Amino acid sequence: MIIGITGSSGSGKTTFSSILAQKLNYKLINADEIVKKLYNKGEDYYKEIVKTFGVKILNDNQEINRKKLAEIVFNNEMERLKINALTFKYVVQEIKKQVENNSIIDAPLLIESQLNTICDVTIAVIADEKVKIERIVKRDNIEENKAQERLNAQAKDEFYKENVDFIVYNNKDSNIEEKVQDIILKIGE
Repeated sequence: MIIGITGSSGSGKTTFSSILAQKLNYKLINADEIVKKLYNKGEDYYKEIVKTFGVKILNDNQEINRKKLAEIVFNNEMERLKINALTFKYVVQEIKKQVENNSIIDAPLLIESQLNTICDVTIAVIADEKVKIERIVKRDNIEENKAQERLNAQAKDEFYKENVDFIVYNNKDSNIEEKVQDIILKIGE
């Protein structure tokens, strides 16, 4: 079985995916980790990002400054569409190379990239806005307004509810194991 997991930033999807993969003994394919790898100098994805957004997004050591790039793409719909097109081109291709039976794909843009079409089951992890903002601020060490900007640029919970097989509500990190067990039972039916 191939399971696709999605959700907006701060929902806890990566924690959920990791625990689920461990419990099921599935291979975990994390889209964000692939992006980080493809951001490396010399990679085609890196070259196209720099070509598209310019050298202003680079640090002194010529690495992509993720915060600078985020500032651009989360504040401008056209720029976000450009980065998404590049992401779909390179990251989706890499995910498809890595996927095999008994895999979990953890991808924020699972549906938008149409990776959901290769999944047997799709799950969205969602949380209250306040909880997501707190998690993003803590994880990325950014201001609340920046976290809010990121969420504003992402799909809303209704989108996920309409496009996945299962929804996991994850407002408390303390009961994530319980949520994983519930989903294992549901997808096993």
